[in-house]
Amino acid sequence: MLKYKLLFLDLDGTIVGKNDSISPHTLQAITSAEKMGCLPVLCTGRSRYTSKAIVNKIGKGYGIFLNGTIIAKVHDEGCIEKITLPLEVARRAVQIAHSCELAPLLFAVEEDDRWVFTDRPCPAPPDYLKRFPERMRIVDDLAVNLSSPPVSIETYGSAEATISMTSKWRGEFGDEALIYEWAQGDYGGRGAHLQSSRAHKASAAQKVADLLCIPREKTIAIGDQINDMELLQWAGLGISMGDGHEEIRAAADYVTSSFADDGAAIAIERFVLDS
Repeated sequence: MLKYKLLFLDLDGTIVGKNDSISPHTLQAITSAEKMGCLPVLCTGRSRYTSKAIVNKIGKGYGIFLNGTIIAKVHDEGCIEKITLPLEVARRAVQIAHSCELAPLLFAVEEDDRWVFTDRPCPAPPDYLKRFPERMRIVDDLAVNLSSPPVSIETYGSAEATISMTSKWRGEFGDEALIYEWAQGDYGGRGAHLQSSRAHKASAAQKVADLLCIPREKTIAIGDQINDMELLQWAGLGISMGDGHEEIRAAADYVTSSFADDGAAIAIERFVLDS
């Protein structure tokens, strides 16, 4: 009997490197696990749009996108589930971001989650705009003009401005929102994220496991960042990358090697293939 039947995989920093590359070692381990009957499920902060290249390589069955706010069959257009922020919460979060001079970036406002909405009062970081020019939709003022709710909001900026904003977000929304920050060198020093507290990677993983009638004890999750915390704590076996966030390493059942050393492949070989 195979001990594990579902393999939840974070993407960036876990199995995916620059230019959406997956090492041959990691790809072979995932493919071998699938052949043995352990189904890989992508479980990422990315949208379906930015995950397409990876889905074409290893996507089977279900995928969890935008940090658990969207569950979909990986090759279908529609969603099985989409959890949005309440519209008034989204508008107020935008106002608070503006007050801290940070540009709000809103995801999955429309059914097609390729678009990222931002506005003119606080322009988005230039490097972000250059990286994703085909995705950007710039409006006059999202605090006023937003008519459909997003699944999440992110900002990038200085640590001082970001900490001030997330403190105000937490004070305003309390348990209604899931809020976290992380170091982000590409777009200004620190990133911040806000989404409904009803949505996270763990709750979405539970729903996928239920759809497939697989108990939690027969699941593995591998991740590296703070948005993987609930997922690793939920899984039957939670595995952190060796170079993952220190809180993730502390919370994991097992810490594998670093991304550069194909830590995900090593973990899959040890806990799925060798079993």
